[in-house]
Amino acid sequence: MTADGARRSQILYSFAVTRSSARSRNFLPAVAVVLSAVAVWFRASRLFRAPLWLDEAYSAHAVEKGFAFTWTVVPTYDVHPPLYYTILGLWSLLAGDSLAGLRMFGVVCGLLTIVIVAFAAFELARSLDLDGPMLVACSALLAAFSPLMIAMSREVRPYAAMILAFTLALAGMLRAVRDCRDTGRVEQGAFLLYLVGLTLTFWLHNVGPLFGASLTIAFVVLVAGCVKEKRELGFLAGGHVLVALLYLPGFLMLLDQATAWTESTWLTFRLDGLHWKLAALWGANGIVAIVSAALLIALALYRSYERRNFRTAMALVICAVLPPALAVALSMTVSPVFLIRTLSPVAIPALLLQAAGGASLFGKWRLASLAFLLVVLSQMITVDVIARRAGPREDWYGAVRWLEQRMRPGDVIYAYPNEGALPLDRAVRDVGLTLPTRPIPTAVPSTGIGWHPNGGRGAVSLSRETLRAIAEAPATERVPTVWLLRLGPWSYDKGDVFVEELAKRRDVVDRWQSGAIDIIGLRKR
Repeated sequence: MTADGARRSQILYSFAVTRSSARSRNFLPAVAVVLSAVAVWFRASRLFRAPLWLDEAYSAHAVEKGFAFTWTVVPTYDVHPPLYYTILGLWSLLAGDSLAGLRMFGVVCGLLTIVIVAFAAFELARSLDLDGPMLVACSALLAAFSPLMIAMSREVRPYAAMILAFTLALAGMLRAVRDCRDTGRVEQGAFLLYLVGLTLTFWLHNVGPLFGASLTIAFVVLVAGCVKEKRELGFLAGGHVLVALLYLPGFLMLLDQATAWTESTWLTFRLDGLHWKLAALWGANGIVAIVSAALLIALALYRSYERRNFRTAMALVICAVLPPALAVALSMTVSPVFLIRTLSPVAIPALLLQAAGGASLFGKWRLASLAFLLVVLSQMITVDVIARRAGPREDWYGAVRWLEQRMRPGDVIYAYPNEGALPLDRAVRDVGLTLPTRPIPTAVPSTGIGWHPNGGRGAVSLSRETLRAIAEAPATERVPTVWLLRLGPWSYDKGDVFVEELAKRRDVVDRWQSGAIDIIGLRKR
C-alpha cells in the first residue's frame, strides 16, 4: 500500500472510531442509570435478612472489641492482617455496627470498584486506541454483573475492600504509564495512586503478597525500555521499596501465623475441577461462556499487538494469571491457599481484557464481538439470579428460633468449638433476644490450649481428659439442660467425644442440624 493509501485508511479508520464514539456517548447516561440500579439491586437484595456466618462473625467480633484489641490481640490468632478490621471499625463509627451497617461497607466497596473499573477502562482504551465510551460501558457492565464481584460485595470480609484496592492500583498503573513511551516518564500523581493501592492490597489479606507481586511485575513490564533516566528509575524503585517497608510489620505477622496454618488446617487442595474454578475467577460460567470469554481475550491480545502496545495486554494477563498460579504452587507444596474468594481480585484484569475484546472490532464485525460479550453477560446474569434465590450460608436465625422455643431457665448453650458462639451470639443480638452461652474452653481466642484444626489459633480442639473435666465440673452439673452447639464437629469433636462425656450423666432430648451447625440438647437425669 502506498503512503497516500495508508494515510487515507488511517483517516477513514479514525472517522469510523469517532462516529462510533459519538454514538456510544449518547447512550452513556442511560447505561449509567440502569447499571447503577441493577448493581445496587444484585448487591443488596435480601442482604440484610441473612445472618452473619462464621467468618463474618470474626470480623464483627474484632470491631466490637475495639482498635487496641485489633492490633494487639487479633495478630496472635488471626491469619489475616488487622487493617481490614480497623477500616471496618472506622466505618462502624459512621454507619453503626448493626447487621446492615457492617454489610453496607462491602456494598459500597463493590460499587466504588465499578467506578474505578470504568476509569481503568478509559485508560486502557487510550492505550489500545479503542472506542473509549464503548469500552467503559462494556467493562462496567461486566464488573456490575460479575457473580464473583457481587458475592464478595455481600460479605463482611476483606474481599470487597481488597478487590477495590487491587483495582485502584491497576487503574493508577495504567494511567501512570500511558504516556511513558513518548515522554520516558511516568505520571507521578497516578504512580502515587498505584502505590497506595499496592500497599492496601498487601495489607488487606494474607494472600495480598500474591497480588502485590503480580502488580509489581506488571509495572516492570510496562515501564521496561521506556524509562531510561537513572533519576526516574530511582524514583520508581524507591516507591516500591517504600511499599515493602510499610508492609514489613504485616509480613512478620504472616510469618508468625504461618506455622499454625501449615501444620493444622482443615483445608485441602485438589487439582480436580481446577479449570472450572479458574473460569469462575475470570468471569466465565459454563462452557459456552468460557469459549466466548477466550475469544474476547484473544481479540484484545490481537488488538494490542496490532497497535504495537502488547505490553499493556501482557500486564493485564500477568495480573489475572500470576496470583492463581502462585496459589496453586503454594497449595501443592506448602499449604492450601487456593480459594476462589481469596483470589477474587484477579477477575478485574480478566474482565477488562474481555471488555477490550468486545470493543476491538468495528464495522460489520462489531456484532460478532458484541455477541461474544452478550453470551458472557447472559451467563453472569443467570448465575446472579440463581444466587439471589439461595438461602443463607449458615442458618443462625433458624438455630436461634429453635433454641428459643426449647430453652428453660438455667439452661446454657455450650459452644464447642468456641468460635461457634460468635455467629450465634450475633444472631441472638440481631433478633433482640438474650440466650446464655458458654464458649468452650474460653471465648475467642483460646491460645495455648489444645490444637487448631482450622489453622487459626483462636479456636481449639480439646483432649478427652479436658472435655471430661468440663463435663464433670460443678458449673456444668448445675445446668439443667446443656445445649451443645457444635460447628464442624468432624474437625473439632471427632468421635463425638464431648457428647459422650456429657451423656454419662445426661439424656439426649432434642437435636437440630443445618449444614455445619449441630445443636444437641442434653438434659440432666
